[in-house]
Amino acid sequence: MNISFIPNFLLKPLLKITPLGLFYRMRKNITRSEKNTKKIITLGITDFLVKRGEQRALYILKETAKRVPAYENFLKEKGYSQNDIENAKSIKDAPISDKASYIRPNEKHPADLCMDGEMSPAKMIETSSGYSGKHTYWLRDLKEVLREERQIPVLLSIFYDVSDDEAFAINGFALSSWVTGIQAGNASRRKTATINIGLNPPEIAQTIADFYKRYSIKFTPGGFKKALIMSYPPTIKTILDILDEMKFNEWDNMEETIFVSGGDGFPESYREYIKNKTGGTLFSAYGSADTGIQLGIEAPDLIQLRGYLDKNPELCRQFFGKDHPPMLFYYDPTHVYIEVVPAETGINELILTPLYERRQPLIRYNIHDEGGVFYNPKSSKSELTDLLNLTQIELEYSLPIVYVYGRSDGSIAVFSAYVYPQQIQAAIFRNLAEEFCQHFHISSEYSENQKPQLVVDVCVSSKPSSEQIDSLHSDILNSNEDLGIILSEGLADPPKINFYSKDDWPWETARGPGQKERYLGAQKKQK
Repeated sequence: MNISFIPNFLLKPLLKITPLGLFYRMRKNITRSEKNTKKIITLGITDFLVKRGEQRALYILKETAKRVPAYENFLKEKGYSQNDIENAKSIKDAPISDKASYIRPNEKHPADLCMDGEMSPAKMIETSSGYSGKHTYWLRDLKEVLREERQIPVLLSIFYDVSDDEAFAINGFALSSWVTGIQAGNASRRKTATINIGLNPPEIAQTIADFYKRYSIKFTPGGFKKALIMSYPPTIKTILDILDEMKFNEWDNMEETIFVSGGDGFPESYREYIKNKTGGTLFSAYGSADTGIQLGIEAPDLIQLRGYLDKNPELCRQFFGKDHPPMLFYYDPTHVYIEVVPAETGINELILTPLYERRQPLIRYNIHDEGGVFYNPKSSKSELTDLLNLTQIELEYSLPIVYVYGRSDGSIAVFSAYVYPQQIQAAIFRNLAEEFCQHFHISSEYSENQKPQLVVDVCVSSKPSSEQIDSLHSDILNSNEDLGIILSEGLADPPKINFYSKDDWPWETARGPGQKERYLGAQKKQK
């Protein structure tokens, strides 16, 4: 269905009277078209889209309760009867689930996690391990895989201005069975000429060198105008270090370089580092192995807003309660329903219900990411409105925003001050960008004076100068107001910073396929 020719004053009431089932059948076609999708996300119907998503979530709940054996048992264990679910008025009437309470207990009988207790209709199996290192298998129907692969190119075009037949892409995400890599490559090839390299920084660097010199439109008539380089944030840094060793300096040969990352958050200082180094822009996407790779996406206006917050820590603390800004993503509320629920620790966690047909449905699923949601950022009632008025930043799209700080346990306490890896990473890039070699680790210990102390271990290519070390010390303290306060009151000792070469790096932090970089809580290497 082509809605791009329907005037807005007719389209809005038409959508609002469309029954839920018909709306979702229409949605399949709308989201495959760039014109249709752009019309919907600029139409100013955010509240309506969120409401439709909530209605769809209730439908998914009732279908899952009837057709997924493991979920039926899960409900009984939580004290819910079938009658309770049949009479549910809201998705919020269902219990919250997570990997520990729902997935792990059913891994001996994985078919029970599937629709109708059947695994065989699945056409793709992906794995994830996250921080635990233990495999979790995710069974995907062909329809659910294709749904994401078709929608991602549309978003690339709208948010990143990537048109057909003008760009080549390097897929540097982990391939094989690990989630992200295969789907990212398949989605990218619908929009670009894609080379699937995987998690191999030397080969990615060599391919960049070759394509920028010989396949660019600057040197070859009919060549490529743009480059799309996709990988994890730490891996991109490693690739750039290798290119430096190769004396590569041909970034201007492409009209535009776009870096697309996922899997980890990063500070704005890292985005600035990428821009200063390459002239390119770094975008990020939000997703998870459990709930799908296409949950949220950065856009230029959100990057501008985050950059403003990064330079105004007092404002950031006022709106988010922290000195550093979260990652900010637009998301489609008809694709995933997101709630925010306080954990026992008091930290707000994101609860997700995917709204498309899945072989393994998930209902009110907690991936234990700390964050929140602005359901309608343009509404006069939104908490974000005052901030936008203050910054004079205008948001281009009528979509809700999910903000993410990372895993809810992703910080360490030094006395009463909570220190986040993103704060430390930002300070490292501001002071040691050239020497930094991807890995860092934070921990807390008691000093010789028996006081709490932040310990920062950094992997470097060469030892920084004393001026750089002093600057890094000061930056770490200045970026965390609470840490500075407890130090001034003598409740903790100053941070200790240790530098290691790649060969001497003592932590098991290195990313393997499907595993996240560990910035805290890693194990020491066996000597």
